[in-house]
Amino acid sequence: MNDSAWAAGFVDGEGCISLTSHRTLVLRVSQKDLRPLRKLKEMFGGSIRPQKPTGCAQWYLSSAYAVAAIQQMLPFLILKREQADVALLWASQPWRQVGILRGKRRRLTQEEKDSDDIFIDRLSSLKRDYDVYYE
Repeated sequence: MNDSAWAAGFVDGEGCISLTSHRTLVLRVSQKDLRPLRKLKEMFGGSIRPQKPTGCAQWYLSSAYAVAAIQQMLPFLILKREQADVALLWASQPWRQVGILRGKRRRLTQEEKDSDDIFIDRLSSLKRDYDVYYE
C-alpha cells in the first residue's frame, strides 16, 4: 500500500484539520498506540505529545509542514477531503504565502482577518455537517 494512502486513511479516521484562533493551520491525530503516530512523524515531521487525561498521544503538525502533508494525502482523503480543500485554499491566499511558506509573520489587515474568519468558520462547520450513511 502507498504510504500516502495509508496516512490519508488514518487521518480520515482519527485526524483533525483545523485553523487555530492564532490563524495557524494544524493537522493532528490522537491515538493510544504510538506506532502509527511515529510513522506519521517519520513521513511528515512534526511532534508527538502526550495527552495525559486521556492516556493518548497526539501527533501534531503545523504551518507549511501541515500544508505539505495535506497536499501529499489529498488524492486519497475521503472524509476529510473538503476540510483539506478549505485548508489548502486558506493557505494559498496571498497574505498567507509569506507567513506559511517562509515562516515570517506580519500584522494582518482587518480585511485579511475577516477573510481568515470566513475560512475558520467554514472549516468548523464542516466538522459538524456530516451524515452517517448506511447501505
